[in-house]
Amino acid sequence: MLASASAAAVVGVGAVIALAAPAAVTAPASPNASAAAAKYCPPAEKQQRQAAVRAAEASLQAFRAQRMQFRAAQVKARQAYFQRTRNGKLRAAFVKQQNAQYQEMMKREQALVKRVADARKALAQCS
Repeated sequence: MLASASAAAVVGVGAVIALAAPAAVTAPASPNASAAAAKYCPPAEKQQRQAAVRAAEASLQAFRAQRMQFRAAQVKARQAYFQRTRNGKLRAAFVKQQNAQYQEMMKREQALVKRVADARKALAQCS
């Protein structure tokens, strides 16, 4: 009698959870959601991963400063070019070239952002 009552209570709680949060019952568990995803790392490896994160962040910060300087130089170059050139087609071509250079820098920056994220992820997997 007691066993059937406790089984009924467990089933009832399960039904309440299934109705309240169906994704909690049907969705697979995320490996990133628990500490089980972290693995043991020797102290030297953990320090190496921390150093990789610091180096990637420093590289990204330096690149962003370089990009800001590049953009400021582009604005000055555009102003100087526009003072020398009155032809609208030449101006448009110049701006298009500048924008292509800037977009290339943005792609390189995104690669650095991914590198930082990957380094942080590798460090997070280390306990």
